[in-house]
Amino acid sequence: MTETPNRTREHAVDAAADAAVEDAAHDAARDAAGRQHLRVFAITVLAIAAFIVVLNRLTFRALTTPRYNTIAQMISGWDRAYKPLLYDEVRPQVVAVGASWVRDAFDPEPVEKLLGKRFFNFGVSGGRPYESQRFLQSGLAAHVPEHVVLNLNSFEDTLDAFRTKFGFSEKLLRVHEDGTPNRWVAVHRFVALNLSGAAIGYNVAVLRAAARRAAGEDIEQIMPSYDHFDYTRWRPALGALRMRMVDGVDISEEELPPRPKQKDEEPGRFGTLVAVLAMLCAQGIAVHAYYTPHHMLTRACVPTIEREMKAYDVLKAWQQRCDAPVSYHVFEYPNAFTLEAALSPRDESRYYRSDRHPRPTIGTLMMARMMDKPFPPGAPPDDTDFGTDLLAVPEQQAREWLTARKARCDGAWAEGELEKARRVAERY
Repeated sequence: MTETPNRTREHAVDAAADAAVEDAAHDAARDAAGRQHLRVFAITVLAIAAFIVVLNRLTFRALTTPRYNTIAQMISGWDRAYKPLLYDEVRPQVVAVGASWVRDAFDPEPVEKLLGKRFFNFGVSGGRPYESQRFLQSGLAAHVPEHVVLNLNSFEDTLDAFRTKFGFSEKLLRVHEDGTPNRWVAVHRFVALNLSGAAIGYNVAVLRAAARRAAGEDIEQIMPSYDHFDYTRWRPALGALRMRMVDGVDISEEELPPRPKQKDEEPGRFGTLVAVLAMLCAQGIAVHAYYTPHHMLTRACVPTIEREMKAYDVLKAWQQRCDAPVSYHVFEYPNAFTLEAALSPRDESRYYRSDRHPRPTIGTLMMARMMDKPFPPGAPPDDTDFGTDLLAVPEQQAREWLTARKARCDGAWAEGELEKARRVAERY
């Protein structure tokens, strides 16, 4: 029997309805699967984020312990983002501030052993005066140390320089430039500490270095701050230095062989330093300012004292206003350390990195001198000619001390000084 047109139409309608139901069910299943995949994806992302947050937070907590002090504070690359946070956790009694000459010179481990106090290294690569000022301003809002060490080389206010460098963030500091609280600092620090690329990179670098140390490697093999300058490539320059500064041969700076490149400094602009001194004095914090003992290979040794005496005048004025002590040490003049390998043969430097930054071996001696502590065991004798507190003597006496030592640039040493410097250079 053939189907009537009506029956045919009914079958078509039923088939269409069944197809629609089937399509709806398929769409519903697809939507459900999509939602399920989205939930899985969201849960996975949240789990990864939670894992990263937990890992970063545990790592950061480990960085504040004595075991990781050296690695956490002396590793480069992320210092501007991490050091404001680390400072608040360490809550140091002594803090050193400045550029990478600070970062590489002061290893927290031997410094804390020397001083018997908690120490924090706030040096950052290429640190600008404004950055140091702001780091201190933020740090003091969380914790007031007993002593602050200021690297004067890092406080020259050059006229054409940037105020900050890449990686510096006002958002991570506890107070704004005008001193008012930064109300969003906790949020910005949470993101920086737990979710940023800097956090991941920093933690990976620190954990890798920590693993190497746990495996028994010496810290000098792990940390770039302990790199050694190779003197074998600079024999002619060392010979010329010896002729001029030891033998007194008349050789001008222009006649010296090519030297390792090092940025020149503009002397005598201390506006930011004055602001920092005012801030520290207001808190009753002892201040220890110094000029870095650069090797004479990397600095033009000019027998003038203009820069040093300008700094003396600024510091002396604030010493008279401050209730806390203020000291001033100049280490940058010809002596057993800054003429290393020129006074006695040496292939590898004990006191300088390959980029001529001071190593912790000389940084610890600087800290001992500035904080009036004996040199550590194995170091040169305490009476070695290596800086003195110029603010402890009248201006004329400070001027005479500086003049006599800068005269060594042209080979003019007082009786017995050269022989004593040679003995130190040969034995240490």
